[in-house]
Amino acid sequence: MPFVIEQFGVRTASGDPTSAEIPYAVWGVPTSEIARAMVIEASPPTFLVNNVPLFRRQATVEETGPEAHLVHVMYGPIKPPEAQDYKFSFDTTGGRQRITQSLQTVHKYAPPDKTAADHRGAIGVTDHGVEGCEIVVPQFSWTETWQLPIDTYNWTYSQTLKSITGKVNQASFRGFSAGQVLFRGGKGSASNKNPTLIEITYHFDQSDDVTAQTIGDITGVAKSGWQYLWVQYRETDDQTAKAYARRPSAVYVERVYHAASFVALGIGE
Repeated sequence: MPFVIEQFGVRTASGDPTSAEIPYAVWGVPTSEIARAMVIEASPPTFLVNNVPLFRRQATVEETGPEAHLVHVMYGPIKPPEAQDYKFSFDTTGGRQRITQSLQTVHKYAPPDKTAADHRGAIGVTDHGVEGCEIVVPQFSWTETWQLPIDTYNWTYSQTLKSITGKVNQASFRGFSAGQVLFRGGKGSASNKNPTLIEITYHFDQSDDVTAQTIGDITGVAKSGWQYLWVQYRETDDQTAKAYARRPSAVYVERVYHAASFVALGIGE
């Protein structure tokens, strides 16, 4: 039967820096991986030396015989969290968007003695509608990775992140106006350097506002960052071309994301 026993009387400790080592003997297991796992399960996660709390850092395994191992468990100091310890990365490669309206119709071509219909910038006009095309549009994405105290940023906090995911900023955030920043969620895991910390990476996308845009004959179109704009078209008799054209008849701006206070993220406004 496999069993683990601490080698009492051979603990070692030092004070500069404070550290400790406890050896465990393991019998009846075929591999060092199993022996190490058994000791991790049996050894305390924290250990006091001269009233200084230490935590388990690593365990090394030494094979001493057939199905016999000696596992050394090392303990080290718990470092306090550093204020605002975080990493930042960004991406400006842009997003893809399907549009149905061009900025300008540069050329129109038609057979001899014919005039191409004027669709007022509609793209991909067919007998059934306006197909549009896909383009790259400006988009700013960034991540922030924070080291945070696990007592506060815990399971309950993870549910707060879930509730904010897929929402836009209700107020200014990181210098961007309300409605421009979309929170795509966070990923967290306990720090492997300090058990009092959790490392969380937050994902954000930013989209600019649209102001004073002209679509066909419609002017003054505006929307905030993550609102959705779409164009309705109607069939019009183009007298010059003596043909039917599809032209913008109305523009709609829709709110498709709820707003939330990003103060609840707990990483500053």
